[in-house]
Amino acid sequence: MIVLSGIFFSLEGAPDFLQTISRALPLTHFVDGARSIMLEGAGLLEIMPNLLYLGGLTLVFLALASALFRWE
Repeated sequence: MIVLSGIFFSLEGAPDFLQTISRALPLTHFVDGARSIMLEGAGLLEIMPNLLYLGGLTLVFLALASALFRWE
């Protein structure tokens, strides 16, 4: 996930399928939001799409974990 998130190098020149996979990873959205805040001084409204994506994934994975968890 670290390699495909854009932390070390930009994926703009990567093939389209690799960019699509990268946009599905939560770390990519976290890095985009953090980079916008640190480099561009972005506010909450500018990073809202990233926050909504991360919040949505959190809800999906929490619901999935709750449905699949068993004490046995």
